[in-house]
Amino acid sequence: MSDVLSFNPSRALDANADGSPGALAYFYDAGTTTLRTVYADSALTTPHASPLVANAAGIFPQVYVDGAAVKAV
Repeated sequence: MSDVLSFNPSRALDANADGSPGALAYFYDAGTTTLRTVYADSALTTPHASPLVANAAGIFPQVYVDGAAVKAV
């Protein structure tokens, strides 16, 4: 079973509150510096690239995890 990871910011903004294309998000096991694999689909079969890259509007794609605690940076 997978969970949708809701992390803030799910949209990266610059100092003018405009979308920040190409912003990066890293995911770690909570409380550690160990990188965590996150997935693009609820079946957890397609891993996202690490780091996750925001689109042209600064919006990150949907992220799924296996239920364990995750830290987003």
